[in-house]
Amino acid sequence: MEFGIRRKPLSLVELCVRRVIDNLRYVGSVDGVEMELLKRILPHCTQEQLTRIESRTQMDLSSITDPLWKLFYQRQFGEEHTKDVTSR
Repeated sequence: MEFGIRRKPLSLVELCVRRVIDNLRYVGSVDGVEMELLKRILPHCTQEQLTRIESRTQMDLSSITDPLWKLFYQRQFGEEHTKDVTSR
């Protein structure tokens, strides 16, 4: 008897990414973590978590974090103010 569609089991990488996202409050440095993984993980950070991770990481995360900071800024100050700052 079949009870529905069977889902493919999650990969070990996917399980690890989910675990890191669930525990971002404990993450410090992400040196050595592949950028592709960080692109999946860092968008789940709060401002405080992102600040902590950036301050403790030596590698350049700006290609991932700059758009995230822009979103935080936009949420706080609005679309128009963000456009003004970006144009400057």
